[in-house]
Amino acid sequence: MKILVADDHVLVLEGMELFLRDYRPGAQILKAHNFQEAMAAIQDHCDLELVLLDLVMPGMQGALSIAQIRRAVPATPLVVLSGFIDLHEVRAAMQAGAQGFMPKTLSREEMREALDRVLAGENFLPADAAFEQAGQYPERAVTADKQLCKILTPRQQEILNLIAEGMTNKEISRQLGLSAATVRTHLSEIFRKLGVKNRTEAARQVLSGKIRAG
Repeated sequence: MKILVADDHVLVLEGMELFLRDYRPGAQILKAHNFQEAMAAIQDHCDLELVLLDLVMPGMQGALSIAQIRRAVPATPLVVLSGFIDLHEVRAAMQAGAQGFMPKTLSREEMREALDRVLAGENFLPADAAFEQAGQYPERAVTADKQLCKILTPRQQEILNLIAEGMTNKEISRQLGLSAATVRTHLSEIFRKLGVKNRTEAARQVLSGKIRAG
């Protein structure tokens, strides 16, 4: 098996190499310290079976870089390595063609499980990213949920959809042409009706399909 690990932190590269040699004994581990080196390795090794990619290393341009790799090796599983979870970044990475979004804080066993799923053809997303339904993630339609339609008004459904996409109140205000105060009022009603305390819990309820009426 041939695996590429791209990360600008030497300790992360060395740690991932040790983990991967234990995870897949005999695997050939290629390492890159920036996006340019990663692309060079991809072009030189068209038989890669797995790509692990740091999201913020030099040369990376987020989803654009992921899409570039996807065009170069369309059939090779690609997993994003990240030191943080941002819903915008997760969504963009998955829509650009990544099969997984793996926090660097995962335990060895969790990493094994994540890579097992990816190599088996599934998607992997961490539970605390509120995207447990990874296979349906890019096209998940909040407004199509019948239970949700019974709970929220059309405007509240629209706002909740934008919350689930990771938008801030300011971005929602600009997107819908509403005042900040109106958005806050709608959010209060949404949280009350869904029985949640904040926007993160609201997004988790929707994107995991576990809507609760207040």
